[in-house]
Amino acid sequence: MPSTALYPLMISEHFHGSLKFDAPLVEVSIALGMTLSGLCMGNLNNLSYRLIPAGIGVLGIGLSLFISGILPGNHYGFIIFIIINFIAGLCIPLIDAPVQTLLQDKVEHKNLGKVISFYLMMIGLAGPAGLSLSSVISKFMSTAEIFIGSGILLILMLLVALFDRKLRSI
Repeated sequence: MPSTALYPLMISEHFHGSLKFDAPLVEVSIALGMTLSGLCMGNLNNLSYRLIPAGIGVLGIGLSLFISGILPGNHYGFIIFIIINFIAGLCIPLIDAPVQTLLQDKVEHKNLGKVISFYLMMIGLAGPAGLSLSSVISKFMSTAEIFIGSGILLILMLLVALFDRKLRSI
């Protein structure tokens, strides 16, 4: 689920912030982190295990979601939320770039277009499916609790992936 879709709710409900002034601060924070990380991605070409950056990215986003959910709903919590989202922004390019590179290296050239199209379609479907699920969950949980749960689930997903021998060998 794209957690960025829940940021306006987190800012307005949990931190009691303004969507006009506070939400752009968070968006700029994420964008700066993504830009800085994206500029540094070229230095990761020589890694022997290409999924390590993706694992670090998933862990970073999972931790940032979890910590965001446990922050106090005051001004100081919001400042920390901005900093955490900068760190989450650093992690976002770490996930997609290695996966795209891995696909290009491991998939036969004649099937590459089909595989990348399928990969992008699955990512595209995950957003609406996750938002639909979160709208049902929001009847029972606060936005902060959804952030905590999402962070825990991402970290658990990473732990499960770490025990997969085929993924560890890539």
